[in-house]
Amino acid sequence: MKMRTRVRALFLALMFCGCTHAGATTLTPNFSDLWWNANESGWGLNVAQQADVIFVTLFVYNANTQAVWYSATLNLVSSTSGPEYVFTGDLFQTAGPPFSNVPYMPGAVVYRRVGTMTFDATSSFTAALQYSVDGTSVTKQIGRQTLRANTIVGSYLGSTSDITSGCINPANNGRRTEDPGPISIVQAGSQVVITAPTCAFTGTYSQQGQTGRIDNGAYICTNNAAGSITFTDIYVEQSGIIGKYSGHDLTCNFQGNIGATRRK
Repeated sequence: MKMRTRVRALFLALMFCGCTHAGATTLTPNFSDLWWNANESGWGLNVAQQADVIFVTLFVYNANTQAVWYSATLNLVSSTSGPEYVFTGDLFQTAGPPFSNVPYMPGAVVYRRVGTMTFDATSSFTAALQYSVDGTSVTKQIGRQTLRANTIVGSYLGSTSDITSGCINPANNGRRTEDPGPISIVQAGSQVVITAPTCAFTGTYSQQGQTGRIDNGAYICTNNAAGSITFTDIYVEQSGIIGKYSGHDLTCNFQGNIGATRRK
């Protein structure tokens, strides 16, 4: 791709950024979030990820319409070169002393295995949830639940990094480009402009749980390179911002990462 000069790769971008999101892992996307089925408001699950393990608390109702919680520690059992990751493990129901007991007696907590659970992530923001409770099996399509849209506005110091593929001229496949330096992001409503040292990006920002994405994106660079781009898995915190992107120009496709620390 004739696009720009960018960082060295996600690893170096994150080292430079120092803003890795809590729970993130180099093995899979970070699935930590509140998940639900938007057509079935009233139940859901909390997902907390550490490396290739996720802990799930499922809040649903029993046959008597009483609220009940289940929990599971799920291990990564398979992944593909694409977006799909599968976690599975045993599902438990717990009972114990009232929360008001002082001191609380953890030894009085009773664990009962009720079945199994599988969290099959079909993308970084959608999944198929399968679980069984005492012989009853349930399958649900779920996604990240958004409570409030984030803002990615800020002045940062970081870089972008990408690598080309599918080029008209095969000799350009595998070319890496970098663009380290100051990065500024402005936002008006859902419209976002990201300005890096040699390229500018525009697009429409939307929120997916803790993550953000930029669609309908375009870029133009000082060397006249231009094309389409989409940003996904955007995390922004006090310390900075990280995310992924993919796009194409007239000759190549590309995939890359952005990482930047917030400038004080």
